[in-house]
Amino acid sequence: FEVEQEDTGNTSSYEATALGFPQLGDRTLALRLTIRQTFETMTMDFVVVKVGHNTVTIANGTYNGTPNVGVTEEAARAAIAGLEEQG
Repeated sequence: FEVEQEDTGNTSSYEATALGFPQLGDRTLALRLTIRQTFETMTMDFVVVKVGHNTVTIANGTYNGTPNVGVTEEAARAAIAGLEEQG
């Protein structure tokens, strides 16, 4: 979808796609959001992991490039380890 900024009239387009990501915890949802603007593109990977009654969200993004999925996975695994330590 597209959004026009009221103050500048510039348009940003948004596209969400599934992100290949391992199943972590009890449930995992992973997506990549790409936002295209006039002079740059921002790409964000979002991973939501459910562990028991807790849910953690990890985001990793970059301008004019592609986020490193390995870094995102490493952060997600660290967050889950912290939850599991808490019990």
